[in-house]
Amino acid sequence: MNFGGLPSEESLFETSPLVILPIPLEQTTSYRGGTKDGPAALIHASRFMELADWETGDVPATRGIHTLPALEPRASGPAESLDQIEATSRWLLDSGKLIGSLGGEHSLTFPIVRAYKDLYPDLSVLQLDAHGDLRATYHGSEFSHASVMRRIVGIGVPTVGLGIRSVCEEEIELIRDRRLARYSGRDLVRRRVPLETMLRDLTGTVYVTLDLDGFDPSEAPGVGTPEPGGFGWFDFLEIIEALKGRRLVGFDVVELMPIAGQSVSEFLAAKAAYVLASTLLRGVI
Repeated sequence: MNFGGLPSEESLFETSPLVILPIPLEQTTSYRGGTKDGPAALIHASRFMELADWETGDVPATRGIHTLPALEPRASGPAESLDQIEATSRWLLDSGKLIGSLGGEHSLTFPIVRAYKDLYPDLSVLQLDAHGDLRATYHGSEFSHASVMRRIVGIGVPTVGLGIRSVCEEEIELIRDRRLARYSGRDLVRRRVPLETMLRDLTGTVYVTLDLDGFDPSEAPGVGTPEPGGFGWFDFLEIIEALKGRRLVGFDVVELMPIAGQSVSEFLAAKAAYVLASTLLRGVI
């Protein structure tokens, strides 16, 4: 029951450069609940994917992907849960592994990025998302999913956000004051700005955080807060392809909320995670 349904020789911890870390975190959800069920649903769907690349015939999974047991959140609250995620991430990085995390709510990205930043001082973050996630606090918590990118900006990591189409006044002001690179769903889908221009603020070392509500809900309805006007599958592929020349060192796929009787969202999420894993693995080997 591992990501991709891989045989043991391709999924051992000792020989796998990439570790999949399921994190069923759901402690600050503000609209629909159910993201805690996302990691298991994504992994289940991934077992039915074909793993060969259509364009190249390559099978990136053979390089090695190990799946850890789920990292359950701490009952004591989000601060302790995020500390646990950071400690686990540091242990994996110290063990020479790169991390692909599966959520769970988006707040899990911050402690992972904080751990990565110590190993990669030139790290930048590409955010694919419907929401700005730049609030100072939300519902009284600085650890909210709605504040995750504010925390990352606050530790000095360069960020680029694509597909953004839902923000509050506070976030607009911060984007303008800090001159943060943020591009709307319309900018992306209609290519009102060239992809190369949108990505120019990224460094040569990139962590990708994919909030599945970045996709249009016609393609991924199973998310906590579906927003109209998102990007499509081929937009996503072109974004990842446009990272050529940079090194992807980690990623997460978050905010999957499975819908009973419908598997389209978790299958898309699994395929997206494999695209990111494949890109990372090609950079490692």
